Amino acid sequence: MQDHTVETFFWYNNEHRHSGIAMLNPETVHYNLVDEVVRKRNIVLQKAFQSNPERFVKGVPRAKIPENEVWINKPKDLEQVA
Repeated sequence: MQDHTVETFFWYNNEHRHSGIAMLNPETVHYNLVDEVVRKRNIVLQKAFQSNPERFVKGVPRAKIPENEVWINKPKDLEQVA
């Protein structure tokens, strides 16, 4: 059971992309690598647009950036957290 838990936590934190943090993984956010990853994503998206602009009906795509604050269950009264 312990091996499964270790594997699951590794996957969740390092490999799984979370929609609430702009399809990044927690490791990227925690270690402040967001700017680097988003910059690289934008390079790839720009190249894809240049190669096939007709596929991007809304124009040049941009990688999403996560919000500054993300909650799983945001309390109604933030003073509860302090």
